Amino acid sequence: MVLVIAIVSTQFQHEGETISGWVSAVMVAFTIPAILFGSIAGVYVDRWKKKTVLVSSNILRGVLVLSIPLLLWITKNSVLPWGAPTGFWGLLCITFLVSTFTQFFTPAEQSAIYERQRKISGENPPFSQWVINGVQEVPPIVDGKVSQILGSGDVKLGT
Repeated sequence: MVLVIAIVSTQFQHEGETISGWVSAVMVAFTIPAILFGSIAGVYVDRWKKKTVLVSSNILRGVLVLSIPLLLWITKNSVLPWGAPTGFWGLLCITFLVSTFTQFFTPAEQSAIYERQRKISGENPPFSQWVINGVQEVPPIVDGKVSQILGSGDVKLGT
């Protein structure tokens, strides 16, 4: 997501324009898959082979991220009929797809770690699950505190 925001700030944001609208669209594209697929992804992942889900979702996410330069090259200076840059909408689609594959990757990863810990120690590994869940919750908390300290001004990436 940081990569997409950096690309937006260098490729699509105009001089003097705030980045908040662009970042909001990226955040929505990243969040919608969690709402749509988050709860059902774990159900399917429990029925599938974890290793297959982990490898295939990582490969698909990697291919999507590596396709960004090609997308930007093909859509350079192209705009949609309503005036929006075509490359930006492509980035939103890639963000949506990466987030969708992440909804399947995350429960498979957590389950694989849990199973591995259980094999090694022979008991439930509550501490490792707590650490994983805690690390996932830290960025929004830190982001909120940083925004609170710095004020509500727009953050401008780059120079």
